[in-house]
Parts: sequence; C-alpha cells; structure tokens
Amino acid sequence: MSQRLFKIIKNYTSNNDYTFGDLKEFIDENINNDNPKPKTIATRYSLTKNFLRDNYANFTEKQLKTIKPDDSITNGIIQKDLEIKSNKKNIIFDDILVDKILDFKNTDDLYELAIYLQFISGRRADELKDKEYKIRVGKDNKVKMLLSKKNADKKKKYFPIELIPNTITPQQFKQSLNILRQNMNHIGSNDYIKRLKNKIKKK
Repeated sequence: MSQRLFKIIKNYTSNNDYTFGDLKEFIDENINNDNPKPKTIATRYSLTKNFLRDNYANFTEKQLKTIKPDDSITNGIIQKDLEIKSNKKNIIFDDILVDKILDFKNTDDLYELAIYLQFISGRRADELKDKEYKIRVGKDNKVKMLLSKKNADKKKKYFPIELIPNTITPQQFKQSLNILRQNMNHIGSNDYIKRLKNKIKKK
C-alpha cells in the first residue's frame, strides 16, 4: 500500500497546483480509504511523512509534523498493546513514538527489538520471549505461532500472525524473534516483562 500511495502522491503533486493543506487532505483521504486497522494507519502516516521529507525539500518540519493520524487512533493503539499494568498508566502514543519504535528494526538493543516485534505483531510479551510458543513461516509466506491463553484443545494449534505491512518480512520476523529468545533465555518471564515495561516508559 505504501509504495502505491507514494506513486499516487507523486502523480498528484506533478499534475496539480496545490497548497500543503490540499496535499494533507489528499493524503488523509488516501491513507484511510480502505478502512485500515489503527496500527496500519499509524505506520502509513509515519512512512508517508518520511517520504515527503526525503522527496519534497520545500516542506518544513512544522508542516510535516501535521502528517499524523488522529490522536484517538494513536492513543487507542497504546491502550491495547502497550498498557503499563503495574501502575495503571498508559503511554501517550503519538507519531514521534511511532517513528522511534519503527526505527528499532535494526537495533542492537534487545529490549528495543522486543518492543519493535511486539508493536508490529500485536502479540503478548511472554509469547515473543518464551520458546514454548513456537513459530513457523509457511509456504504461503505467512507467520503462524502457538499462542497463550487458548483452550486446552487449541494449545497445539498454530494461529496466523498479521504483521504491520511494509515493516518486516515473515522470515525477518522469525529470525529476529529467535535472536531475542536466544539472548533472553536466562531471564525469567516476570523479570523480563518488568524490564521491558521500564524500557517502554523511558521512551
């Protein structure tokens, strides 16, 4: 979707006289026209903003900062995926935090990697850390995993995992997950989740 959106933007700016306000309205309409999920919306805005920054030198940072989803969408994402249960306080999830998390893709920090994998997959921290939740990439090039909190008859069933588009391939997700698990194997789950929450709060 992102590459197609970039082509649409290029076509629009090449064939129309426009103000930045006109372009922003055009971008808002095209990002949301297929009823995407909240995380997909946030990712599209972040990637689009970077695309504009790299290709349109006449746009100011003040203008680019307006290329973002509605606050209700970003706050809803963090409430669902990154809720800090220890103190019942939610992180304010804005476009700056989205950019930071997406930049964790190639990080050497294992906790940043964990945050990134959790964000793009929507899975629980313990499912990503513990080897008992096995992962596979099928011939259809889709990620499937064993998941926690399933009934006994579904404990051995592999469920499809939907990654945020244009972030990481299924093979890369599996490789990164294996690296995380190999290096976090010596840390207990409770201690791991506590450290992860502290890392998130610092962001």
